[in-house]
Amino acid sequence: MEDGIRKEEETKLEQTIGRIDQIVDDRKQWCQKGKEETGTGETLRETRRIYEECIRNLEEARPTPYFGRVDFEPATSPAGAETYYIGKYHIEIDYVYSFWAPVAALYYDPTSNGYKVPKSGDAIDGTVRLTRHLQIENTSLVEYRDVYRLATPGAKAMHIHAEESPLAHALAKRRTGQLRDIVETIQPQQYQQIVAGFRGVIIVQGVAGSGKSEVGIHRLAYLLSPHGETKLTPEEVIFFGPSKVFLRYISSMLPELEIPKIKQRTIFDWLRSTLSHSVKTEPLDRLLEKDLRGSIGKLPEGTQVARLKGSLAMARILDKYAKSMRTRFIGSATDIVVGHRKLMAKATVKKIARKSTETHLNEARKRVLQQVESEIRKKLDRLLEPQLQAEIEKKFSEFWPEVDFANAYFDLLSNRDSLATASKNTLTENELEIVVRLSQNREKKFKREDLPALCYLDHAINDRLNLGDRRQKPSSFSHAVVDEAQDVSPLEFTVLKLHSRNGAFTILGDLGQRLLPHWGISSWREVKNLFPEQNIRYWEAPYSYRSTYEITKYARRILTKIAPRAPRPRPYQRHGERPVFVRSKTFQDMVDAIARDIRTLSDQGMQTVAVLCKTALEASELRKKLARAGISNSVLLDKRGDYDSKVVISSIFTSKGLEYDAVILANARERNYPSTEMNGRLLYIAVTRAAHKLHVHWFGPLAKVLAVPGFFKEPNEGHRQEKGKKLRR
Repeated sequence: MEDGIRKEEETKLEQTIGRIDQIVDDRKQWCQKGKEETGTGETLRETRRIYEECIRNLEEARPTPYFGRVDFEPATSPAGAETYYIGKYHIEIDYVYSFWAPVAALYYDPTSNGYKVPKSGDAIDGTVRLTRHLQIENTSLVEYRDVYRLATPGAKAMHIHAEESPLAHALAKRRTGQLRDIVETIQPQQYQQIVAGFRGVIIVQGVAGSGKSEVGIHRLAYLLSPHGETKLTPEEVIFFGPSKVFLRYISSMLPELEIPKIKQRTIFDWLRSTLSHSVKTEPLDRLLEKDLRGSIGKLPEGTQVARLKGSLAMARILDKYAKSMRTRFIGSATDIVVGHRKLMAKATVKKIARKSTETHLNEARKRVLQQVESEIRKKLDRLLEPQLQAEIEKKFSEFWPEVDFANAYFDLLSNRDSLATASKNTLTENELEIVVRLSQNREKKFKREDLPALCYLDHAINDRLNLGDRRQKPSSFSHAVVDEAQDVSPLEFTVLKLHSRNGAFTILGDLGQRLLPHWGISSWREVKNLFPEQNIRYWEAPYSYRSTYEITKYARRILTKIAPRAPRPRPYQRHGERPVFVRSKTFQDMVDAIARDIRTLSDQGMQTVAVLCKTALEASELRKKLARAGISNSVLLDKRGDYDSKVVISSIFTSKGLEYDAVILANARERNYPSTEMNGRLLYIAVTRAAHKLHVHWFGPLAKVLAVPGFFKEPNEGHRQEKGKKLRR
């Protein structure tokens, strides 16, 4: 039976390869014809481009044209089951489909009993009889495995065991330092998220290692594919990641999924690009380092102010401030007098200004000035000479000047009276005093947390969306994927929404990984409140696929201790080594132990080893120490952000969203990580970066949150606990 199945699949594969070769040959022959034969018209040039793209795709697909098979029996078909093969690329063969084609839903969720054609909405009902995973390498069938089988009508379906599934085999592979596509192992719920409708907002609360980033990238591949609900172009979509390091991490997967060049930005860089003019901002690292050295037991004043600046309360304050400036300008209007001639009375100026419906302050100024000049022109019954027009504008600007958003923002926060008026019923007297005191900045150099408020005020003052063709503005988009969204503040989401053409977002995050107390969101309700309720779809992704069962159980226990209400990860049935604890006598002993550990892990076949530290400064210092201990090939991820080395040394914050074969948590002593929620979350993020192995190094007392009963017992110096043992179930 098995020999017969293998022979059947090998014959089909051989047939497929032959048809691919024939199509490629035909396309190449057509493209190689002389212009006198094929012509030079626009239609023929477009055909040539399509054929050349088809050749590239087919040559990419040829070594592994597909990875799955599904036998589906349509309810209306008297001919029995039809066989489809599912692959990564679109191939012009009637039985081979790409992973984003509608029929692929049958492979990813065989219990779905049908699929829908997105554009027409037609439902094709029926029964899946078989799904089979095929491991094909260099045009040869290496292995096949039936994942789902329904042998006879009414019989109980056969599902492969989790530990033997294609997903388990894929997860067991070594990490290369770059994000990999998951087309062969997409889980049913992930598939629903990927092919969810284009419009509206989908929110995915996914625990560490649940595949959120992969879902976001594959969703873009689907939306940009011919089978997407709406024909989007690459210029209309954007992917927001938490850091430039992370964006480089995911970039290699884009061409693999046939995603054309799309915009990939951090929120910070994108916000700066939307401003009317550039402003001086402090480096982001300085703020992070301060927060990581602090404690959230008692929130310092700077943290309170930063949280306010990222809130919707700040948006209300800025709206009131912009309106108050307009009211003040109109109220101080004077007669328009040029020379000794009164061209317009102030009452008329005020009447014109109050009738203006333009909401943006500078745009309103422009429109009112144009109307004033028009009325004066009518009164004089002639065109205005340039000199006279300049005099009118000069007089008008005396009571209604053009406003610079950066100066206005600084004036608001540093002037107690202005802030008190704009923040009435929003800020207490004590909060007013703190904001004004901390905003005294003679250099007008803004902090990271000022940026979304600056952007929002810029919108209130200047029309940032209707300067020419809105669809061509680089800052606007039709669909945005926001990853690590728990670290995006409500005001940042508000600015993103202002630039969205249709309110379509894919929002991915994990509240359990929210780190900084002054930034981000504490509940998804803060995001949901920004959009119409009927346009929101919410999913939870509770399973951690990245880490082994043992590491996930350990991370779960840590999260339970520090944030009992945070969504906790559920372990996937892939077993491995328990966390290893290595205590040293001194700091130098710890450095030497880490150096030995790096060599051992590399010898064991770990392709990527990350040494994670609390801060960027600590990572930089440890790299120097490790170099003296013989580890000279490491990369400091905080600075370079590349993957030239199998060994990276990084701050934990910079490693967010990334994964490694093995993680060495350095200097995990209690003094470095006192018992606060922020430090606990930091350690949780660190341990969840590990796919296969987690080693904890320290000297002195261990951080209490890491001393999880059942995993850790106080060792002697230099002693390694539980190496190679699996967690008992």
